[in-house]
Amino acid sequence: MKRLWTNLMILVSLIIILSSCSNSFIEKGVEMTNEGKEKQNQQEEAAEKIKNEQEKLYESMSRPLSEVVSENEVEHLDLNTLSYKVRDKYENPEEFAAFISNAIFQYENNTLGAEDYYAFLKTYAAKSFLETLPTDKEQAVFILKQIQDQIKNQEVVFTSYEISKVEFNKNKTEAYFFRKESSNDQPKFSITTIKKEKGIWLFYQDELAPAFEANQSIEENKKGGK
Repeated sequence: MKRLWTNLMILVSLIIILSSCSNSFIEKGVEMTNEGKEKQNQQEEAAEKIKNEQEKLYESMSRPLSEVVSENEVEHLDLNTLSYKVRDKYENPEEFAAFISNAIFQYENNTLGAEDYYAFLKTYAAKSFLETLPTDKEQAVFILKQIQDQIKNQEVVFTSYEISKVEFNKNKTEAYFFRKESSNDQPKFSITTIKKEKGIWLFYQDELAPAFEANQSIEENKKGGK
């Protein structure tokens, strides 16, 4: 009888343990499901925001260039024709401008994948820029891929680009230059800002800009520096 009682106690203990584990697994499963749904919602919200911004971008690109130019005084700028070498860090702002312009062009033209572009940003972008992306790598890559998909869905193919020479702020800790990307549709004009931190130039931001014209006639960059 004593042995039977002992066996029953062991059996009851096992049932309690298994029941506790089962509840724990269920709770964990629910928690993981909720986290998955929250992550999916965040991705969907980010994708929708990107979609709206991209629609505005390509709506502006679809306008006749003459109409855009007539609304803005066209700047005439000297072009940066400097080639570059791939480096871990850049102290020459003109070379850095040439380097990041090629990376942006390849990314927007879908020849540089979203994950590779993310790795590029982690190395060459300022902290303030990286803070605009999700801290989770998977989500950040997802957003960058969404931007690529939006460009692809608009059937825009960038064929070549050219950039202006770098201009500095008073303290020469910040600089900017203009980019023109030619495509199978209207060209896209952007202004790119870079920042100097501890002697190294970093990518800060890239925004749409008014049209510009080159002061000199040169062949457009097609593959970037070597």
